[in-house]
Amino acid sequence: MNTLRWLVRIFLFVVLLGFCLKNTTPVTVNFLFSLQWHAPLIIILLLAVCGGALLGLLATTRVWWRLRGELARLRRSGSSTKNIPLPTEPPRD
Repeated sequence: MNTLRWLVRIFLFVVLLGFCLKNTTPVTVNFLFSLQWHAPLIIILLLAVCGGALLGLLATTRVWWRLRGELARLRRSGSSTKNIPLPTEPPRD
């Protein structure tokens, strides 16, 4: 199984490396107020992907902190899952 993971990782690395090498054409990004930035396309794509990942992480931090606080509160209170009643009928769709 570990060998399969490494083979998949190597394959993805080679595919992404080929993608990077094919997208080195310089492009111009136009911002507001006639500002322009000239950079290779792969840099623009990399920044867009990193920005999207950062926005996704920021969107989930509030829920993550709330759940983390709730877990800490439950651990302090010493409650366990044995006291939670099980549902008697399946939920309706």
